[in-house]
Amino acid sequence: MQGERILFTLNYERFQRILGESNWFKLQQEFKNPLSESFLIWREVEEGGSERWLLVDLGRHSSYSINRRDEKGAAITDEKSNSVVHVSEFPNLENQLKTTSAICNRLQADPQTGYGPQGTRTGFILLLMKLNVGNVYLEGLKRSELSGSKFDFENVHSDLSVVHGMFHEILTSAYDDLINLSDAEIETVRTYLPQFHEIAQKIENFDIGGDNPRDRHADLLKEISDFCSNAKSVLTPTITYLRSKQIDTSKAKFDAFFEDAENKWKEIDDKSGAKLQTLDDLILKQENQLAEISISEYEKIFANQAEKHQTGAKRWFYGTVCLVIVSIAIFVWAIKDLGSATQLSIIVQNVFAKGFLISVFYMLLNRSIKNYTAEKHLEVVNRHRQNALATFEAFADAAGENRDTRDHVLMAATDAIFDANQSGYLSVKTPRSDSANPIQQIVRAVVPDK
Repeated sequence: MQGERILFTLNYERFQRILGESNWFKLQQEFKNPLSESFLIWREVEEGGSERWLLVDLGRHSSYSINRRDEKGAAITDEKSNSVVHVSEFPNLENQLKTTSAICNRLQADPQTGYGPQGTRTGFILLLMKLNVGNVYLEGLKRSELSGSKFDFENVHSDLSVVHGMFHEILTSAYDDLINLSDAEIETVRTYLPQFHEIAQKIENFDIGGDNPRDRHADLLKEISDFCSNAKSVLTPTITYLRSKQIDTSKAKFDAFFEDAENKWKEIDDKSGAKLQTLDDLILKQENQLAEISISEYEKIFANQAEKHQTGAKRWFYGTVCLVIVSIAIFVWAIKDLGSATQLSIIVQNVFAKGFLISVFYMLLNRSIKNYTAEKHLEVVNRHRQNALATFEAFADAAGENRDTRDHVLMAATDAIFDANQSGYLSVKTPRSDSANPIQQIVRAVVPDK
């Protein structure tokens, strides 16, 4: 506070009411210095209990300190004894918001006051875009040097990589796309991004010294796994929206390119068959590119599902084998024991007791077999869908200039993914519906009839 040049004063009660209502338009009117639409404000409590607010205008690259008390700690009043606040220049604030740790600290609530940052949506977006998540050394988060003692983090590294990729995709998106995100989506990114950097810091600082390193390692693995699961769940809608905007942008560029190309061709020769064929080839190429967007990503989804169900099927298979062995052993034991009995009452008691035990193992064996066949069915179906996506691009490229063949390949891939496929593992056949599901109807509406 000492040495700051006071620019103007604001009525304290009006200022508090503006903060409580988050009425940033009114704050822009009250401020004597012009404020852009991209500013953030933090409440701080200094040593001695002195309260102040820091405001940074990212649009105009200016920052201010708003103080309620003077250098002696006394409340500031005007000549009419009304409580006011002094607004002073604070030129170092934006310079402090350059490192990852500083930005993450500013995005979180102040541990002293419990208040988090307030401000405009564009202010939060510009502050988030200052973060460079590409600086995170992902390979180092494996802590491979600790693998010998089994204290590495390779089990959760793939999930961390996915979350890191989601943040990188969001923060490197176009500003025009980010500005259209909802307040809830921006709040989600603002909340989870500092947590990601905190997780990365914990991994880098983890050491096997101290008390109970194995328990600390297990607890940290659980914390990372829970964080990644929650982050992927809440960030997926934002990623989906941004990707749809990228497709719209790509399509708009293509439409502009097509219109420009068409106008140029018409200026040269409207009747040139060769030039029209070239234009048609460009359209077909662009359509192929639009059809192949993110194919590899969705192929990985089905591949992961197939691997998951394959693992489940193996577990149920081994469980079934064990149950069969145990059931045979119990059955042999029951028969042998019954043969040694001489009295009818004893025989009847043994039949009921051991029959019940055998029926329990039979029920477990039956359920284990059903679970095994279900897992194998899902594995085969997802593997079939993965193969359909993996071969789509090759068949589409092989179609070349034949749009009819390309469309048939697209319809075949769609049917392979969304139809109720048979695997041979389920005894009850699932009949194919006479009416296509909504996804198939959309694709058939896009693909023209020949």
